[in-house]
Amino acid sequence: MEIKTRIIENDIEKNIVVSSCLIDTLYEIIKQTYLESKSIYIDNPTNSNSELLGDFLTYILAYPKGVETPKVIVSQNIIKDNVIVYENYKDRVLVCFSGGVDSTGALLDQIDKKNNPVALWCNYGQPYKKPEKEAVERICKKLNVPLIETTLDLTDLIAIGGERFGHVFPARNLMIAAIGLTFKPKELILAGLCDELVVPDKSPRMYDEFVNYF
Repeated sequence: MEIKTRIIENDIEKNIVVSSCLIDTLYEIIKQTYLESKSIYIDNPTNSNSELLGDFLTYILAYPKGVETPKVIVSQNIIKDNVIVYENYKDRVLVCFSGGVDSTGALLDQIDKKNNPVALWCNYGQPYKKPEKEAVERICKKLNVPLIETTLDLTDLIAIGGERFGHVFPARNLMIAAIGLTFKPKELILAGLCDELVVPDKSPRMYDEFVNYF
């Protein structure tokens, strides 16, 4: 799938699309989780060990507690198609940014370190997307930080998740990070508050193992 993207830098806007087989794969496992599949069979979107990757993705889907987690089974077949990247920021630090306390702190930290960061915000159909978008744009303009706004419409899946499970959707942060990888940054930052470390895709295991697979 192609991710529609709007880039705002120095009050100049540019529209592009990005895509990757990793984004496609994550969308599929999120969808199958909502459809309450017991097992999810996918091809390998990386060069990593298929069994270890399957175990990692199964772990990432295990939220919230009390919801049966499907087992992700990754084949030996490696897929590398449907890749569109944008490399203008490949020498920059990219901060996954929502305008909240944790990601704003991470963005300010990178500015203090003179790392010349770029902010990435994802509109995935969240109920609070309008005030979030306004906050993100206001903060980035004030700090003179380039902003990448991406759109991935998961509205229908979010509605199912809210009705069945009482949460937005599993692997949200992993999906946002996967979108960030299409910009080939030299470093990708995903910030989280300490009390969020119980969520699989903002857990110590996520941070430790993400670079091994992706």
